[in-house]
Amino acid sequence: MNSYVALTLIGLFVVLSLGLLIDASQAAQLRPGDFEVYNVTLTSYALNCATNSSYKLVPYSVVHAFYFINVTKAFNNGTVFLNFTEYFYETQFFNLTTGKVEKTVYNYTYLNITTLDNATAPGLMYYIAPQYLGKDSIRRGFNAPPMFLESSANGTYVYVWQNESQALGVKLAFIIYVNGTNGVVYKAESLQYSLPYNDSLIFNATYVLWKSNLVNPNATPPHFEGYRPLY
Repeated sequence: MNSYVALTLIGLFVVLSLGLLIDASQAAQLRPGDFEVYNVTLTSYALNCATNSSYKLVPYSVVHAFYFINVTKAFNNGTVFLNFTEYFYETQFFNLTTGKVEKTVYNYTYLNITTLDNATAPGLMYYIAPQYLGKDSIRRGFNAPPMFLESSANGTYVYVWQNESQALGVKLAFIIYVNGTNGVVYKAESLQYSLPYNDSLIFNATYVLWKSNLVNPNATPPHFEGYRPLY
């Protein structure tokens, strides 16, 4: 398995695991046809060969992708079917000494998943029903720990989940920035830090909203052509 694929799957696992069931009885819910598209940047870090410091980590590879999620079916019990596809189109590899791009690979592959999820605060789609925003903690999707309110200002709510594993030597953090008007997450970050290297950042997945009909009702999904299955 390629390193960028492994890191992507780890980041996806973090995203999928961050959720708990929220009562959907009185909340705004996702509907069939709702979609979001994000620009994704996946950055992995390695030791800088030009320094004597054991803790100097610099970018080793950067993967660029699109994250497309849409609702395909809704049920009366407050759940929906979501179709998620991540389209990988470019990977840059950096020289660890100079910090310059050494090689660029154009991938044009995709990873697709269909899953049952929560209609008011799904674990896979970046949306939280506005009625829940401002609470001290929220629960996304199914069967995972809550995220806690970090700050709220100017109509934006920031929620954070953190965990640390001494056995694996990593600290994990997942941060979402939510628009208080429509409940759409306009930015998300999945971060991994190395405990042996003084909590240095070793992986960063950043998701920035490109387009969504939850924000602009006239928006239409983009077409991704020329991509092949990752597996």
